[in-house]
Amino acid sequence: MIRSVSQLPAMLWALGLSIILSITLAPASVHADTIVQNFVVPAADLLGPTDQNLLNQPITVFSFNVNQFDPALGTLDSADVSFNASLLITGTAGPTGGSISGGASTSVYFDGTSFTGAGSGTGSGGGPGSPVSAPFSLSGSSGLVSGILPSAIGTGTVVLEMSSLTGGNLDGSTLGTDTALLSVTGGNVAVTYNYTAAIPEPASALLLLSAIAPLIGLPNRRRRRIGPTSSVLQVTL
Repeated sequence: MIRSVSQLPAMLWALGLSIILSITLAPASVHADTIVQNFVVPAADLLGPTDQNLLNQPITVFSFNVNQFDPALGTLDSADVSFNASLLITGTAGPTGGSISGGASTSVYFDGTSFTGAGSGTGSGGGPGSPVSAPFSLSGSSGLVSGILPSAIGTGTVVLEMSSLTGGNLDGSTLGTDTALLSVTGGNVAVTYNYTAAIPEPASALLLLSAIAPLIGLPNRRRRRIGPTSSVLQVTL
């Protein structure tokens, strides 16, 4: 029960403060979110011209600097790297002719932690001195490779690279001397961070406080006293 009008601002202030405290002390809500970094694999000649095996030599198909997940954003739940790359072997058939085709595998490294990919292609062939080629593609994903998650957390960058190709018949052994060329013709790489972010509710409480404070006033504000503003001096003769 309000005893006087002068008590109203104080009561309103107490009510607003209780609402603000209930919001502030409530558990912060959370939501899932995703950060994706996309990279384009540039076209480039990797090896050749050569008559050597093109797939068993150290090469770098791609290399990127990847931003780590900033822990200030929340808790990183998973990190995944997926890639695809298109490659091409071209050349000229040797004195006996022939064709090239087969498959290959690769290793991709995320800050030193490796995972694999694989692919295949069908090549063309012909008689002696005829042009031959073998386009093929490689793809893979890190999935749940445990070593990637710790490396993905931080405020800097890490290196992601494909630096080897092995296996298969995709080589220059059936081609003429010094005619085989290994090239990458394009591709894409995606790094995905799935994380849980907390929403700070105290900010909402402060916003509410700033809105209602001018309306209800502060209870500690000094009350103005109501009284005479002047006095009369009485003189007795």
